[in-house]
Amino acid sequence: FSFLIVSEVGLAQLNKNPNTPVLSFFKDYMTKGVNGKVEFLMLKADLEIYIGIYIVVGWFFGLSSLISIFFFWQFMRLKYMLNYNTKQEFGKLRLTVDGWLSSPSIPSIVTSLWTKVKQL
Repeated sequence: FSFLIVSEVGLAQLNKNPNTPVLSFFKDYMTKGVNGKVEFLMLKADLEIYIGIYIVVGWFFGLSSLISIFFFWQFMRLKYMLNYNTKQEFGKLRLTVDGWLSSPSIPSIVTSLWTKVKQL
């Protein structure tokens, strides 16, 4: 996330003084950061969701604790309420899992469990 802020500030500085030696070396990277800002923010939201799933699965293998799961998902709940990108990525995840579970070969207990998870 800080890369995006540095990219915007760096390009603004480079536009004011195009002969800045260090900034001109990183100009291509800063331009990619500014142009791909939306994609980077969506990727960040995706990774946060995947980390949450990882720590829940990791609990079964002793890689995380219940308190870390609780705190992380409370944090994600707050981000869901305040951050548009996080809300949009949760919507994409919901549509993806709904598509997977619409198959008739999926047991009904898995579908009912997913329905209960969606209602949380």
